[in-house]
Amino acid sequence: MVSLYELTFPGPGRLATMAHPSGGDRLPGAMAALAEAGVEVLVSALCGDAVAALALTAQAAAAARAGIEFVS
Repeated sequence: MVSLYELTFPGPGRLATMAHPSGGDRLPGAMAALAEAGVEVLVSALCGDAVAALALTAQAAAAARAGIEFVS
């Protein structure tokens, strides 16, 4: 399960924020849940050390498999 916090702003589209997704073996499920929630683009502001510590090194590949564009 993912908790998205939608931001309200004038204009088209939707924008939300969230905590980092679950990493490691739970990452594919987290990406699938984001896709099911309607996420099309995932932007990560995590630095390399945090990505490694949170077991998110496969995040770009997992996002792509879920049909999500990943930007770091």
